[in-house]
Amino acid sequence: MTRCGITRFEERDIDLLLAEELAVNRAFARWLLSFDPTAPKVTLPAATSNISVHQDGSEADVVADFARIDGGKHRVFIEDKINAPLMDEQLERYVRRAQGDIRMERYTSASIFLVAPANYQVPLPDGVRRITFEQIAAAFPQHLPDARGQWRGDLFLRARPVGSASARDAQVKQDDPYIAEWWNAVYAKLENRHPSYFVHRTQYPRSTYFAPGRTDQPNSIRVDFKGHRGEVDLAFKEWTRANLEVKLKDLPPPPGVVIGNPPSKQSKGSAALRISGMEKVLISDGFDVIDGPMMALYDATRSLLDYWSDHMRHLTK
Repeated sequence: MTRCGITRFEERDIDLLLAEELAVNRAFARWLLSFDPTAPKVTLPAATSNISVHQDGSEADVVADFARIDGGKHRVFIEDKINAPLMDEQLERYVRRAQGDIRMERYTSASIFLVAPANYQVPLPDGVRRITFEQIAAAFPQHLPDARGQWRGDLFLRARPVGSASARDAQVKQDDPYIAEWWNAVYAKLENRHPSYFVHRTQYPRSTYFAPGRTDQPNSIRVDFKGHRGEVDLAFKEWTRANLEVKLKDLPPPPGVVIGNPPSKQSKGSAALRISGMEKVLISDGFDVIDGPMMALYDATRSLLDYWSDHMRHLTK
């Protein structure tokens, strides 16, 4: 079987693929339309297809137009989701848009599809049909019985979001065994140097930028292990730099320096203790960097966490 090597997907990736197939692949277009029993007989493939089509204050991910056998025009709307939630009445707006355009005689009939993984369960308004990634993955090898069909089918399976940390680890172990082997070597060294100290939410991170911790660590703090920069932060969530500096005045000098992280879309900002200036480490640097530079980064991480543990009463907001 020909496998797809892509591991990260955006919804636009799916949009482009579907728009292309509807325009060039007769068998796939016929299969997709079969999910709407009210769809008329049309000429295949689509006469036109487009993505991100805006109209009347709404956006359709994929729009494809088919010539009807009876001389009219049939329009297909596709809303694609990987794991993002639907906006309020998003599918209902598709229905109203299709009905309005039929009244204005822009086309004669329409089909509306939600394309998403099988575990993406939402109520569908009347007139909207569901097609799952898994169904498309099975269909591609049938309608493209070659390496390209196998690759595209596998793409839809890989595009499904990986939910649990254990599932992500299993995927890394399968897709890139070198990464798993590298981290196993890290953990062997770490167990000798800091036995049973660190907790890793993900066993096989794809980079040296991740967030290890310890078992008694509260949600109010976070370790940002940035091996690619040669630095480690102990972040105090939703603190300001001034808050942290006041807290530290009556304590022994901390490891590292105090920094402030500005707010972003994902965070309200934070203050942190940072240890920097260490040797940068990438997984691709090989196994020789584990014993020296990688362990030095873990040593710095422990010094930050031990400082917090020794003064946790003072370092609580």
